[in-house]
Amino acid sequence: MDAAIQDAVELRMMIFILTKLIARRGEQRLAELGLEISWHQMGILRALWGAPKTPGELSKHFMIDPSTLVPIIDTLERKGFIERQKDPRDRRRTPLALTDKGNDLTHQIGWLGEHEPFADAVRVLGDAKTKQLLALLRELFEQLPESEEQLHIMHERLRAFGAHTPKSDQT
Repeated sequence: MDAAIQDAVELRMMIFILTKLIARRGEQRLAELGLEISWHQMGILRALWGAPKTPGELSKHFMIDPSTLVPIIDTLERKGFIERQKDPRDRRRTPLALTDKGNDLTHQIGWLGEHEPFADAVRVLGDAKTKQLLALLRELFEQLPESEEQLHIMHERLRAFGAHTPKSDQT
């Protein structure tokens, strides 16, 4: 195996493990808050934070099959966190939107806790190394198929985050 392949495998493994660690901590945080909601359900709520989206748009957003989202969406609707809306311009389109209850929950949870291990690890890296890491990851990301669309989605979410940052999570 050549060096580039070995590096790609190691990077993939690190990203996979990092993703799992972040999700596990997110699940723990939701449980600590006494919320009966999964990390995946929270992801859907966060994706709807800025504006309503159709199940198809959410599928594209999370890069997963729409059928995988159906049970998550149904559960969130049953719990009263989201509602199906009607598009007056297209009867076939049914955007999903946060209810007041879903919006309140999303604001309550925010993005990162005060002592989030991932945020703490980024702080330890320091500003210069963090900026360098971000620049390298952006450069890597831009080489991948569909990166432009996914970068657009990510920037949309970051804008929504900036507009809705709970005061308790600001540092």
